[in-house]
Amino acid sequence: MKVRVCFWGVFFAAVTAAGGSEQTYAKSSVQPYIDQVKKQWESDDSSAPVTNASDPKSHLPDSYIQSIKKKLDETQPATQSGTQPYIDRLKAENQKNGSPSSSGAESYIEQEKAKLEPQETGGAIQAVAEGRSELKAKKVGSIHHAFGFRYGLSLTRSYTAGSQIQARNFNDVYGQAYSPDLHLFYEFQPFHSEWFGNIGFFGMGGVGYNSGTGQFAINVPQPGGKSFSSQSQTKFQFFSVPIIVGANYRFNLLRWVRPYVFVGGSAIGFTELRNDGGASYRGASYGFYFALGTSISLDWFKESWDLYSEHGVKHYYLTLDYSKIATLIGDVQVGTSGFLVGLTFEY
Repeated sequence: MKVRVCFWGVFFAAVTAAGGSEQTYAKSSVQPYIDQVKKQWESDDSSAPVTNASDPKSHLPDSYIQSIKKKLDETQPATQSGTQPYIDRLKAENQKNGSPSSSGAESYIEQEKAKLEPQETGGAIQAVAEGRSELKAKKVGSIHHAFGFRYGLSLTRSYTAGSQIQARNFNDVYGQAYSPDLHLFYEFQPFHSEWFGNIGFFGMGGVGYNSGTGQFAINVPQPGGKSFSSQSQTKFQFFSVPIIVGANYRFNLLRWVRPYVFVGGSAIGFTELRNDGGASYRGASYGFYFALGTSISLDWFKESWDLYSEHGVKHYYLTLDYSKIATLIGDVQVGTSGFLVGLTFEY
């Protein structure tokens, strides 16, 4: 019993001594590192942490990010809604420097556009055609084809048949009326040179038209010594269709004026119609064709570039020539000669 009382007495004495030593240690211990930093901030008014007596955690300092944010806020101008955004501050500086604002003035890009030189409208081909470019016009590609048409301006026709077929001269019936004559042709050029000229093989087809009034073979006498008129009431129409195949040569050295010569064989079909119910006459004759003329270049026209860009035409010309067709074989001897004007396109 005595031993047990002694044990508990020793235990309580030890606990009491330990508590007293803990209080003594707490009072005499060195402050933590955070307390040292807190004292340094308290000594600096500009960086002193904000505390709140009602908040038990207010004795803790602001974080590093919050302190940096406070310094930035102090350097930026304040607005009604708080800190002014960075983009608003840039706009304000641009307004002071005379830059356009967002309140209706033209944008910065439009100002820069106004400083640029005006750009020319239209393409390079248009500039060359109008003489506004230092570039030289050049049409690339070789030439091996040509086509065009010719129209008779002043033609003399002569159709002669035997006495059993022809009662009156052709010009007596058709000579006074207007007679159009149109030819279309295509040409293949196996050799083409702007210096030495070109040789071509061509095919040409056309149509000629004449109209007139019939004439009596003899004058019918009237009583009293006079004669009736030799002109009848019958109307005649004469159609001729020449088909020509041959070769030609064009002299291209002069560039703007290019003489040429055509030679070939011809076949002419024809028919004569009448309105009195009489029989019509049809036939064909064969002979030769010859033409000598010149081509005048029209490449300086603006349309020349349109023809090149859209259809590949390299050159086009105004043509003027003298041509002659004469037949050697057939029931009717045909002779047509005169001047024709037309257009030719090379590609």
